[in-house]
Amino acid sequence: MDKSLETILFEISQSPEIDSGDLKTAGSLIIQACCKGLNISRTSMWSVDESGAKCHLLIDNGEFQTFDNFFLSRQAFPIYFQNLDNERIIAAADAVNDKITFEFAEVYLKPRNIASMLDVPIRRKGKMIGIICCEHQGQHLKHWQDDELIFVSTLAELYGRAINAHRSLQYEEALRDLNAELDSIVKKRTKELEATIYELKQAQEELAESKKLAALGEMVAGIAHEVNTPLGVAITAASLCAEKMSAVSTNLENKTLTKPMLSDFLNHSGDALKIVLANLDRSAHLMNDFKNVSANQINPTREKVIIEEYVGQVLNTLSPKLKKHKVQVEYNIVSRHARYTNPGLLAQVISNLVNNTIDHAFETEQSEKKLEVIIEKTIDHIYIHFKDNGKGISEQHLAHIFDPFFTTKRHEGNTGLGLSISYNLLKKQLGGSLSVSLTKGGGSQFTMSLPEVFSNNVRKDKVTSEAQILF
Repeated sequence: MDKSLETILFEISQSPEIDSGDLKTAGSLIIQACCKGLNISRTSMWSVDESGAKCHLLIDNGEFQTFDNFFLSRQAFPIYFQNLDNERIIAAADAVNDKITFEFAEVYLKPRNIASMLDVPIRRKGKMIGIICCEHQGQHLKHWQDDELIFVSTLAELYGRAINAHRSLQYEEALRDLNAELDSIVKKRTKELEATIYELKQAQEELAESKKLAALGEMVAGIAHEVNTPLGVAITAASLCAEKMSAVSTNLENKTLTKPMLSDFLNHSGDALKIVLANLDRSAHLMNDFKNVSANQINPTREKVIIEEYVGQVLNTLSPKLKKHKVQVEYNIVSRHARYTNPGLLAQVISNLVNNTIDHAFETEQSEKKLEVIIEKTIDHIYIHFKDNGKGISEQHLAHIFDPFFTTKRHEGNTGLGLSISYNLLKKQLGGSLSVSLTKGGGSQFTMSLPEVFSNNVRKDKVTSEAQILF
């Protein structure tokens, strides 16, 4: 190949415009190189498809031309396109009379004083997608040399490289747009998800509050019923005592009171007063437990609590429901350990666990229903176990037992929040944990763990001075 042509090819192949992704700049560079290397005045670049060929770039006598819809249809030039479809180079020295290009003579070649044509296919991925059309103008014919054919073919391959760079740039831009769109979608979805999560948390808190108030209302009704019994007995005994006293007063006024009558009155009155005092004491004790537990639930604050005694108070407030469902509670205080904790939250967890046992642990027809509450202490924890002799929990349900809204009795109105709330209260508010296991012979056991010192949301100086074990 001629040295001048090699030099042009080398310069073009090293030019950054070829790989810039800008097809117009790369194409302009290539058709200028054709004019220079072939010493011709006119070169153009066309795209080719099933309908024909469309001109995209044209340089004529050193100037780029503007054009609108410069198009050659297959129907008008069938012989030319039939040969072009074979993806062969069309080198016509006498373009007006050549057997392939003669169709252009009257409409294209003669009006533009084109004597010779050289059309070289542009290929991408092995398929022709366009042509570089080199045109010699003037009276003399130009016989295209082999090195000129190779020169233009190499420029066509360089344009194929430019097309690849353009497509890569398009893919990169599309990918950036897609990433930006995805990022926007993700941000939008994240914002929607956060709003949904916030709404769910609000709904969960409302349900939890509703559940707590419902439990408190049930406790009030149970306590009222439970208090009515000893008060009724006390009223009956007091009424009997009043009748006896009225009879004694009458006998005394009539001077018919005898010593045996007085002795009988004193004996009956003493027994009646014992009954009255015992039942009033039971009512007062029950109301005191209820007052402590309910006040803590309504206005929870951290304070020193004897764990064993407080668990007993909570169980006492739940006794009406336990009796109603014929559940026997075995609980004995064998030691006393004080903790600085939140008694209201502790009462709520205990109530949730006991109610869960009543509602889920036992079969309806089960004759003997037992709930054993055991408290044990290790070096750094207090454990409260709630062990029942019920039907147990299936392995399938065991894995989801603390999931929010998980319940096997939704058809009965259960929300599935009790155990989930208890788990979160223990972990996040009381610094402890809640676990469940199956017991031998059936039944299940829930275990609350309370740390030796719980410092969440409490000043360190207060914990240091107050959080200690009392014996």
